[in-house]
Amino acid sequence: MAQPRYLALLLSSAFCLAATFSTGCTTVGQTADIDPATGRIKSKSVYGGVKATVIKSEKTNLATYQPLILTLGSKFFKEQTVKFGYFGTVVNREDMEKLLIKEGKSGLVSDVTNFLSWKKIADNYKPFLVLQPDIREEGRVNYGQLKAIRADTAEEVFVAEVKLDFLWKGVNDDTVFYPLYNAFIDWVSKNK
Repeated sequence: MAQPRYLALLLSSAFCLAATFSTGCTTVGQTADIDPATGRIKSKSVYGGVKATVIKSEKTNLATYQPLILTLGSKFFKEQTVKFGYFGTVVNREDMEKLLIKEGKSGLVSDVTNFLSWKKIADNYKPFLVLQPDIREEGRVNYGQLKAIRADTAEEVFVAEVKLDFLWKGVNDDTVFYPLYNAFIDWVSKNK
């Protein structure tokens, strides 16, 4: 698992590269409405419909995890999950800390970004999913990933990825973020 600081630096670098090589008509980290007809984010990619490759898709009873999801990474993941509308409460790291303080559970953990903390919170507060972006390196090729992790078991129950093309297609919403998020939407739809 990539360290949060390393991932933030990598995603920031990807943003700068995408801005440098793009023609100005692409977006990065901008949320989009869910198309009511398809239940997915509509892509406007000039490269055709980019699809994420689903690496792992475990059957999961999402009713258990529907009340709460922790989103890591940029604000895109939190805001897009709110727009998706399936999960009752969508929090990022800071929101989770505030929620635990409000609920009188601040003594459980000192950090909400690691497996042991997630387990303690799930056992002593309520079960939840963690939605986490990541980078997988294979030689000189990088893949952007989106993972759903059960906080109570630290098990990755969903993993999708797209190849990061910094030179030709760029790293943007239509080529990375929307395809990854659409794969997550599809997985949720199959498991709710």
